[in-house]
Amino acid sequence: MEERHEKKCILCIDDEVHITTLMRTYLEKNNYEVFTANNGVEGLKLFRKKKPDLITLDVEMPQKGGLEFFSDISTERGRSRVPVLMVTARSNLQDIFRRIEIDGFISKPFELNEFLKEVERILSAPPRWHVFLFDLITSKKAVTIAGVLEAERYRATFVKDLEELKSNVLVCSPDYLVVAYERP
Repeated sequence: MEERHEKKCILCIDDEVHITTLMRTYLEKNNYEVFTANNGVEGLKLFRKKKPDLITLDVEMPQKGGLEFFSDISTERGRSRVPVLMVTARSNLQDIFRRIEIDGFISKPFELNEFLKEVERILSAPPRWHVFLFDLITSKKAVTIAGVLEAERYRATFVKDLEELKSNVLVCSPDYLVVAYERP
């Protein structure tokens, strides 16, 4: 059963215990609920149990590295199910992180204030991709489509007519528009 939490929940995964202890202490002082793991196997168990809002992740760890862990928590299309902040000394991997759409990156060693700012930036960011579902408000298929999109970390917005579409586009341009083929 999925646990519910009032505070934002962060899962910190790093094989260096002093790093996870430092992260936990600092994040808890800033009103976050924090769980730690020292490898990807432990992290995967906690991910499934705690349903975190954000994961901080090291690359090189025993048993299951960060990139393998990232693959395990990603959807069929390779998008992470929750935001991920890579915290690693391997700064030469930034191009890979961008390509697989990691939400953020901080190089070790890091300043705690810089770390907290990056955590807050990621947690406050809206979903990167926005989809308008046009003329589908009453469709059960549309609700299913919206659920699938939201599981892929898209923000789905229903629009019922052209006027609503026009006003929404002025506020926020969609990345995609899904239009029903069936019209009354």
